Amino acid sequence: YFGWGGEDDELHHRLRLNGLLYGDCYPFCKKHDKNAGKTGISIRRPKKGHGRFSGKFMHSANHTKRITDSSAYAKNVKMLNEIASGSSRWKNDGLSNLQFRIIGEEVDETDKDVGIVYRHIRVHRGSEKFDVHAVKLAIPDTVCSSSLSAVPQKWSVQDLGPKIPWNLDQLRSRVASSMDEVGADCNPHHLNFVLID
Repeated sequence: YFGWGGEDDELHHRLRLNGLLYGDCYPFCKKHDKNAGKTGISIRRPKKGHGRFSGKFMHSANHTKRITDSSAYAKNVKMLNEIASGSSRWKNDGLSNLQFRIIGEEVDETDKDVGIVYRHIRVHRGSEKFDVHAVKLAIPDTVCSSSLSAVPQKWSVQDLGPKIPWNLDQLRSRVASSMDEVGADCNPHHLNFVLID
């Protein structure tokens, strides 16, 4: 799928075609579907108009832009229609050698009353041993300086530890807290970072 859209529906149909969904078919039920309302593993969506969506990262540099190329969009729709009608394309395309390690998982039951549980899973690519808690955070002593030409005299290097900062606000707070421990007055809202992997 090129651009934005279709990949989530594709995943649903791949799971369905492999018999991995055996619960309620909503919202994909056909008329008189025997799986309507059935208990078991399923993928569900909120009713139309009741979905939850955050556009917080939608227009960030790392988010895939919406499709503006009508021929690419038409190709996406064609592929989706094929898989929805039972195409066997899934048997020989896609990722066949993806390797990853799960490094964190959160369960959000905010919409459990309507039968939806969100699972946020963080992974690290590759099969080699990786411990996200041991990733180094290097903080120069000039991080809180208002001078752009300040040259660091020393660095504080520490492991991320048990409480991982997963977003920019959490990372800013973490660094400001570390600087508070050494007596530096730091406004976390002005901090920027370089990620080296």
